[in-house]
Amino acid sequence: MQTREALKRVAYEMMEDMYKDGVCYIEIRFAPIFHTLKGLYMDDVVSAVLEGLEEGKQDFKVEFGLLLCGMRNMQDTLDIAELAVNYRKKAS
Repeated sequence: MQTREALKRVAYEMMEDMYKDGVCYIEIRFAPIFHTLKGLYMDDVVSAVLEGLEEGKQDFKVEFGLLLCGMRNMQDTLDIAELAVNYRKKAS
């Protein structure tokens, strides 16, 4: 999951899976830093995931929340917090 397309697809397909399992609300938790190995910025990662989740929400009527995680052994925790603040109104 190192491209925008892959992240969007996985997010969308997860929403489809949740729908098939009868889930009506899901909270997704992940660390964007782990998806930057091939050049994506964390902003790109979150944007792609949100696109997939929003499309899934429209198609499957599953609501969602998105939790961004920083890793305590890495130095990016402030960046993650700022990213979460920047996207707080863009997610459901």
